[in-house]
Amino acid sequence: MVGFVAGVIVSLGAFWVVQAYVMPPTVLEVRGVVQFQAQPPDPTATGNPPNGYFVESTAVDRFYLEGDLLEPYVGARVLIRGTVATVCGSETYPCYPKLLAQSIVPVP
Repeated sequence: MVGFVAGVIVSLGAFWVVQAYVMPPTVLEVRGVVQFQAQPPDPTATGNPPNGYFVESTAVDRFYLEGDLLEPYVGARVLIRGTVATVCGSETYPCYPKLLAQSIVPVP
C-alpha cells in the first residue's frame, strides 16, 4: 500500500514537472476593446454568455479575460498577453476561451 501511494505521488510530481517545464502553456496575444458584462441581455434565455470582462474577437465571438486591475481598461483598446483557459456560461453553455492575463498594454 505504501508503495502504491509513493508511486502515485511520484507520478503526479513527474506530470507537474513535464507540464511546467517541458510543455509550458502557450502565451497568446489578443488585441481589442475591453468590455464588461454584469448581466445577460435576457436572464430567462438559455445559453447566455458568462458575465465578466471580455474582448470581442474576429477569430472567436468573445475572448474572456481574467486578471488583476482590468476595470480601468474598460472601453480602452489594449494588447493583452496571457495563457489560455476556458470559461462557460450558465448551464455550461456556451463556452469561450479565457485569457489569464499576464500583461495589459494600451494601444492607440
